[in-house]
Amino acid sequence: MNVKLGAKTYKGVPPCNEVIPFTRNSHSTAVEKGELLAKLQEGWEGLKRAMDKAKATKKDLQKDAKQSGIPKDIAKKFDAAIKHDEKVLKEVPKALADLQKLQKQVAGLKVGKQIPHALDVKAEKAVLVAGDEGEDAEKARQEAKGLHQAVLDNKADKKADALDKQADQYAAAQAAATKKAEAAAKAKKEAEEAAGEEKKKAEEAAAKAKAAAEAAAAKAKKQEEEKKAAEAAAQKASQKACAAQLKNLPCGVEWAFVTDSKGNLLAIKKGPKTGSGKTEVHRLTAASNYKKFDLHTATGLHLTDKNWDFVMDSQDNLVCILKGPKTGSGKTEVHRLSAASNYKQFNLQTGTGLQYADENWAFAMDSKDRLVCILKGPSGSGKTEVHRLTASSNYKSFDLHTATGLDYTNNADWDFAMDSEDNLACILKGPTSGSGKTEVHKLSGSSSFKKFNLHTATALHYSKGWAFAMVKNDVLSILKGPASGTCMTEVHKLSGSSNYDKFSLQTGTGLELSSTDSCAR
Repeated sequence: MNVKLGAKTYKGVPPCNEVIPFTRNSHSTAVEKGELLAKLQEGWEGLKRAMDKAKATKKDLQKDAKQSGIPKDIAKKFDAAIKHDEKVLKEVPKALADLQKLQKQVAGLKVGKQIPHALDVKAEKAVLVAGDEGEDAEKARQEAKGLHQAVLDNKADKKADALDKQADQYAAAQAAATKKAEAAAKAKKEAEEAAGEEKKKAEEAAAKAKAAAEAAAAKAKKQEEEKKAAEAAAQKASQKACAAQLKNLPCGVEWAFVTDSKGNLLAIKKGPKTGSGKTEVHRLTAASNYKKFDLHTATGLHLTDKNWDFVMDSQDNLVCILKGPKTGSGKTEVHRLSAASNYKQFNLQTGTGLQYADENWAFAMDSKDRLVCILKGPSGSGKTEVHRLTASSNYKSFDLHTATGLDYTNNADWDFAMDSEDNLACILKGPTSGSGKTEVHKLSGSSSFKKFNLHTATALHYSKGWAFAMVKNDVLSILKGPASGTCMTEVHKLSGSSNYDKFSLQTGTGLELSSTDSCAR
């Protein structure tokens, strides 16, 4: 209802005889304005949902389209679906801009002013367009789902065909074996029934068949032995190629590796023998891609062995952890070498709140310099456990005892490192994994390590004997030996941005081979 008032208002108040019509008119136009704004808002929200849906659709389509072995007809459908989705992504922003413009025009109408017919028509049209775009986005989404299922079905069909082929091969082999066994039995029976020369001939035929079977078995055994010999020869050839480098390296030298806040790699020579008679630090710079050193130094720590672990705190101090089997304090101990002294002096030596540790324990340091003690198993919880010692207590008190989301890790080859977000990266090196690769299983710090935020196969093959460290969110994979393609300790950096599916650096470093068996034998 629109009441046309002729009287002038005084300070916004109409004459007494027009107060009621004036109020009714204001209320009516306000309701119309609110209803239209609500429609526009509903259209705007629908467009935002359509945009989100179209973006997700594009991501899914692009991911599925990259799958290998997609038939040409499905690939063409992917192209069409991507074009359809890109059309939605192109049109929705325009519709959003039109809606926002209309919202501003309607919102800007003065109280009591009737909505112009042209503006009302534009708004209704914009809302209809928003609905159409939403339907188009949903149609694109359904196309993507259908294509995803088509890709899955295609993979399933291929796998089924492969299994059928294997089954046929197995059945043929079984039939051949059965036929061969039946032939041998028949030959034996004929030999027993035959007299004289015929019996002798049958026995000779049976013996010949047996010899052939034994020869086949011997051939298979020989092939397996040749395969093992070839693998051993490949290893020997690798060591031979690095013979010049291995010649002057003593056997049994233990090295550990940590990274500092600049991404430099600290190679820690533990012993049993070093040039200085001390545990040594040899620092490879990130700026040189680990080809050059900026520090060679004897530390303030005596020679160390398998009973010592090392981590780096946020101030680049080297935290040396004596696990046992015996210490002066009767506990696992921390002996911290200061970065300011180039690791020649200690700024902390203390017994911790942790009992003696052994090979079933691993250690990491978080961004608050808390020492994360990892019990791989066995444990009271039946899981890998985290027991965290606080820096503020000089590692005498715990602020966390928890079972993690990870099963025991003492029955396989695992490494542990902390990323820049204080998530615990659990690295399965082998000897087996579900993917046939080195894997990363990341426990989230926000869940107190009870839940995973990443399970992934990496670009790295099994990595028994490798060392690992973190540079921010990247995983630094360190090939110590016994040999390598460059005949030096190598760094293979897995990028966190690719969820460790790609390398961002693969290089020989400035450090000689550093495995305990990297030596001339």
